[in-house]
Amino acid sequence: MITMKYMAPSSKLSPMDANKLKNLRLNIDIIGLTVIRITSSYIIAFPALFQQIISVYNIMALFTILTVDPTRLPEAATTRIKQKQAWVMTIILLPLLVTSFGVITWSSHLSLHPLMFPSIGAMISIWMDELLFRNILQPKLRKLGFNKYVAIIMQSIIYASIYLVSGSSEGLVLTALLLGLINGWFVYTYRSLWPPMAISFIVHLLILGL
Repeated sequence: MITMKYMAPSSKLSPMDANKLKNLRLNIDIIGLTVIRITSSYIIAFPALFQQIISVYNIMALFTILTVDPTRLPEAATTRIKQKQAWVMTIILLPLLVTSFGVITWSSHLSLHPLMFPSIGAMISIWMDELLFRNILQPKLRKLGFNKYVAIIMQSIIYASIYLVSGSSEGLVLTALLLGLINGWFVYTYRSLWPPMAISFIVHLLILGL
């Protein structure tokens, strides 16, 4: 008597389908994080429960991006030589950058923010902005076929739209736009994220506020 062995249907995805699913997750999370960051000033007005859900999604989406695509981790695609070059360039340019941003702020009839130690939440927010816009969104735009200049400009405009949507002055919007361009160039040129984070941290302390 011949018996037929029951074969359960396989639920394992093929490598091609798994890769498509991974890219879909990445795209959804990158878009989701970007939209949430741009509209963050409006989210404050929502109920506390909704804010908590958004916060949990932020963490989960960022975790997904960094684990599914490890190249998005800071310093993942750079060398020690590039890191040193980036820090040297940061030290050279930082006084000029802060002065330039200060002139923009002053010409917009705004006062500089006093230098003070920021909250942990503010520091995390600055870190997440640099990670999202310069180290995740910018390379993603490159993968979509945009050249390096267009990708840098696009992520800078999206970053500046955070301040535009929140009703900030033209001076602050312009400052955020220039900060995005400079840090985008840093990340593309040196493949290093920490020096741009230092620049962003100082500019936020003095000009953009926390």
